[in-house]
Amino acid sequence: MNCINCGLEMGSEIICPGCGYDNTVMHKAVKISNSYYNKGLDSAQIRDMSGAIDMLERSLKFNKRNIDARNLLGLVYFETGEVVSALSEWVISKNMKPENNIASEYIEKVRANQQRLENIQQTIRRYNRALDSCRAGEDDVAAIMLKKVIDANPKLIKAYYLLALIHMKKGEYEKARKILKKALPIDRTNPTALRFLSEIDEQTGTVTDTEDIRKGIVREGKKGLFGIFRLPKKEYRINNGYTTINWDDEENIITEPVVQPIAFHQLPAFTGILNLIIGIVLGAFIIGLIVVPAVRRGVSREADEQVSKYSQTLVTQNEMISSLEDQIENMNATVDSGNDNLQNAQSSIGAMEELLNAYISYADGDLDEARQQLLEINAELLPEGSRGTYDNLLNEINASRYDEYYNAGYTAFQRSDFRTAISAFTNALSYRENDYASMAYLAHSYRLSGDADNARTAFQAIVEAFPNTGRAATAQRYITEMASGNMNPQAGVGTVNSEITSGLAERIEEAETPEENEENT
Repeated sequence: MNCINCGLEMGSEIICPGCGYDNTVMHKAVKISNSYYNKGLDSAQIRDMSGAIDMLERSLKFNKRNIDARNLLGLVYFETGEVVSALSEWVISKNMKPENNIASEYIEKVRANQQRLENIQQTIRRYNRALDSCRAGEDDVAAIMLKKVIDANPKLIKAYYLLALIHMKKGEYEKARKILKKALPIDRTNPTALRFLSEIDEQTGTVTDTEDIRKGIVREGKKGLFGIFRLPKKEYRINNGYTTINWDDEENIITEPVVQPIAFHQLPAFTGILNLIIGIVLGAFIIGLIVVPAVRRGVSREADEQVSKYSQTLVTQNEMISSLEDQIENMNATVDSGNDNLQNAQSSIGAMEELLNAYISYADGDLDEARQQLLEINAELLPEGSRGTYDNLLNEINASRYDEYYNAGYTAFQRSDFRTAISAFTNALSYRENDYASMAYLAHSYRLSGDADNARTAFQAIVEAFPNTGRAATAQRYITEMASGNMNPQAGVGTVNSEITSGLAERIEEAETPEENEENT
């Protein structure tokens, strides 16, 4: 600790040996700072990043020269994806203590991997663009950007919260819950994530088990009776084979009844023979009189019943086959419709990604690449909310490029640099067709440079684009004069400027209605 009066190194002493100044207050502040540093270290070790940041910031408020607290705060920022904040803390630490400071090693490790540093900077730029898109109401574009940000920098916890907030705005609470579950392992007690989850639980009526998420417990399988795990199964051996029975299954016991024989008395042999003969005769009589016709009728009836049963079964099976065929046809139609919807969704996503790439090129200043990418997009595949973005971006690029080429052409024309003017005005017309000023300057540039053929073609284009107007009459006059060889040599740059200005004023006068002319009179 240094004396706050003279700056002398005092060690653990309270009274400065150099100036005699009482540093009691400074001594207490250093103690409090070290206490908050220890609490921040404990929080960081259990991945309570929000708590660690709070404790370490408090530590630095009491002692801004607490190098250990500042270096640890940088590490916590780096772990939550805040690389810029981490580097800021480490640079401050290095300036306070240039030698024997581990912050120098941290900075070198980050700067050593230039590709990773560039990726981190790219994710920060995309996050800021996604934030601007959210403020502009373009949630779909912002969601796509944030997904790419998370893929490139999985530790940037702010991207998780913003993406979850977009899903919550759309009412997609389960998607938001899933994203926040991915963010909690980074910072297990983050108040923003817990507040969002609390709101999701209130909206869905389902409580999120954040304690299990913070402990890193992942449960798999179906929950059992007590809501913990699926209960195991017992295995029984039957006839040298195996069968699996659940805990709640019951074994069935099958018993077969025993048939007991009927008791009888011993009879005389003669009586038995007589009874046997009588029985045979009676049996034959009964068989011939009753049994045979009954058997025949039974067989015939049974045959009729079987035929009727088979006929009914055949009808039922035919109806079932017809019903199944209808179901198959409906399912095929549903599958075809689903495939069409899937293909349309994939095409829409592809168009959105192309629009995003064009927007990124536009933001990076590459207007030609952005315009080429926009022209390759099928605007009909874009969602309704993104078509306005597409039109505005294309119109803005066309207007910007037109102004650039028109101004360059006008400047070159005033300097009589007609070759440069021809190139510039030709490019300007590619961004805004039938623009009178550009068409007129292009025609006169050809005329004044001695290219009569292209000049006549350019003047003829004005006649066809603006029929029955003063512009067409002026252009036709130049065509006639060039054909007859009576071209006025005085019709130079100044005259051309006057004629084009008159042509533009004529357009304003033509746009006025008769009622407006009467009022002006």
